[in-house]
Amino acid sequence: MKKDYDILIVQRIEWIPIEGLLKIYPNIREKAKVVYVVHEAKLPENPLFWEFEWDAIVCFDERYKRMWKEVYPEEKIYIIPYPCNPLRRGDKNKSRMELNLPLDKKIVLTYGWYPKTHIFPIVPHLAELRKQYEFVLLMVIERGYLDEELLKEIERHDFIEWRNELPPTSKVDKYFHASDAYIFYKPKYEFKPGEIMVSSSILSYLGTLIPILAIELPLSNLSAERS
Repeated sequence: MKKDYDILIVQRIEWIPIEGLLKIYPNIREKAKVVYVVHEAKLPENPLFWEFEWDAIVCFDERYKRMWKEVYPEEKIYIIPYPCNPLRRGDKNKSRMELNLPLDKKIVLTYGWYPKTHIFPIVPHLAELRKQYEFVLLMVIERGYLDEELLKEIERHDFIEWRNELPPTSKVDKYFHASDAYIFYKPKYEFKPGEIMVSSSILSYLGTLIPILAIELPLSNLSAERS
C-alpha cells in the first residue's frame, strides 16, 4: 500500500481473501489504475466480485469478450491473446541420449500435475494399443503427485518409463524433443456447457513441434478462434 505504483493487475480474484482486498480497494483506486485479467471459464459467482470497479478488463479472445460485455461496457474490454511460447527446435536422438532414453523405440510422453485425473484413466487403453504397437509410455511426474494405487499401476505395466521429477521448463522441452508424441487428456466432465477454456499446456508446448494428441478435449472453439 505504501509503495508507488501506477497499475495494479489482478487475476483469479475469487482465489484470494476477497473481503480483505475489498476493504483496501478504495485506497488502491486513489493511486492506480486497476486491470482485471480474465481466466475464469464463466462469470464469477461470488457477489463480492461485482463490488469492484475495474478500469479495464483483459481477456484472451472473442469468446471471453462476448461473455464479459454482458456485464461490462465493451469499451472497457481488451483482447490480449494467451501467449503461445516461441519455436524451440530440438534434436530427438541427442535429447534421448541426455535423458537416458532408448534410441530405437517410439516414445509417447505424458506430463502433468493431476495424474489421477489426466493421465492414468487412459493407461488401460494404451495398454491395449501396446498389444499391436511397440512403444514406451514416458511419464514425467513427481512422486508427491502419486498415491500408492498409482505407483502400483506403474509397476503393473512394463512399457511405462516413469521419471520422478518436476523439471524446469528447459528440461520439459527436452522431454518433448525426445518424444514422438505428447498425449494431453482431460475428461469431458471437466467442461460444462457455456464455459470457456484455453489450454495453457498446449499453447506452452506447441513450439516444440512435437505432435500433440488431445483426447476428449473440446478444442474446436480454440482452433477456430486462433486460426
